[in-house]
Amino acid sequence: LGPVLVVVPERFGTLALFEPYPSPASDRVHLEVEIPADGRVSLFVYDLAGRRVATLADGEMSAGRHTFVWDCADAAAGVYLCRLSTAERVLLKRLVLAR
Repeated sequence: LGPVLVVVPERFGTLALFEPYPSPASDRVHLEVEIPADGRVSLFVYDLAGRRVATLADGEMSAGRHTFVWDCADAAAGVYLCRLSTAERVLLKRLVLAR
């Protein structure tokens, strides 16, 4: 056998959760994600006690870059964790809300 050639589609990338902006935030936060393949994705926001305070995505999503906006005007000031998960990986980013 000779060498094996593997062709990777152009849309294939890596799962990414970019830094939330603005941070610190006060009324709205933008969360941008990169999804490498179609599939089930969840994007939740948790407080430091582990309580889910926001669900931004929970279902099937197409590959590519997606932006979500969390209206956090009613959330308490403090530190939160943004959790992006697929069947293969889980990523976390820290987010600060200031008043």
